[in-house]
Amino acid sequence: WQDNITLAHSMVASAPQSAKSLSNFGVALLKQGQRAAAIEQFQASLAIFPMGESAFGIATALNEQGQTDAAVGWLRKTLNIAPALLKAHTDLCHHLLSRDDFAAAARACRNGLRYSPADANLLKGLGSSLMGTGETEKLIEILHRSLALNPHDDELRDYLASLAATTATSGQG
Repeated sequence: WQDNITLAHSMVASAPQSAKSLSNFGVALLKQGQRAAAIEQFQASLAIFPMGESAFGIATALNEQGQTDAAVGWLRKTLNIAPALLKAHTDLCHHLLSRDDFAAAARACRNGLRYSPADANLLKGLGSSLMGTGETEKLIEILHRSLALNPHDDELRDYLASLAATTATSGQG
């Protein structure tokens, strides 16, 4: 095969009723920037069998097209199909944070943490959500947990130091 698209196309040709083949073809198309064609393949896959990867592929393609509201809807559909798909939880949390919907973002992160309590990205997302809701003490606790999981995250370490200094300064007044 010349590339992943010709390989995936060959797989679909040999097994046109395979949800996995259609989803793989969608992934190959998405990687080549062919978002509309990818969405068609993911939808065809979902019509055969509800695969979380296919729903997530649609969410990704829509996000890349700038259709964030539709992407959020598909991320929720993804999690209805595959509740343990961590990337969907993380992406949903980040989309909600970008809208300043801190309570919903915190729920999305907490739901993902039920499946992977040590996921540093979800912990950081939860921390950002808590900052938005003004829950500084919980924020610092969550970010320390995240840093313990990823001790080389210098950006997080610096942010925690800045929070500690701000908290100490506001506590003196």
